[in-house]
Amino acid sequence: MGRRPSGKREKLVASAIDCFHQRGIPATSLADVAKSADVPLGNVFYYFKSKDELAHAVADEWCARLSGYLADIDQHPDPWARLDAFIDGASAARLGYTEKGCPLAGLSRDIRQGRAQDDDARRVHDIQVRWLCGQFREAGFSEADAELRGKWVMIGLQGSYALAHATAEEEYILVAVQNLKDWIAAERSRRQQPDGSPL
Repeated sequence: MGRRPSGKREKLVASAIDCFHQRGIPATSLADVAKSADVPLGNVFYYFKSKDELAHAVADEWCARLSGYLADIDQHPDPWARLDAFIDGASAARLGYTEKGCPLAGLSRDIRQGRAQDDDARRVHDIQVRWLCGQFREAGFSEADAELRGKWVMIGLQGSYALAHATAEEEYILVAVQNLKDWIAAERSRRQQPDGSPL
């Protein structure tokens, strides 16, 4: 989901993403970000007046990355294949999530603790949940049933990331991925039956 940064502002945002993931926002200073980006500290204040502004830019960048990632998955032919591809992405990222935790969960936690009224804490997850719900709607579920299923996928994956990181055991992610894929296959089979109906 990454892209090569070009320009000082993009370098600062890319470095902030890494620093925030590794240390958390509270423990990361603007000087830390500048050093990681190999950019003079004075340049940081040209682009970002505060760490809050930088955190907002990081949330913007994550939203852009997620939108691009989901657009790539949208090239799959049907919602079931897209759901499978989304879940497979968790398996591909399992080593990083086991070592450092989910970068989006950490970002949201830190932003919410620092600025309770800021919607940056939600929007990086909302993009994914809305997309997941849309896949289930396209597969034929009602609005309410699609929302439940979309959120269930996110709960399953995020829970596995937290446990894998807490225990240093990637197996939690692998088990969650397999269970979700089996569940989606069963949902697909049920929907394709002549009398199939949501649970």
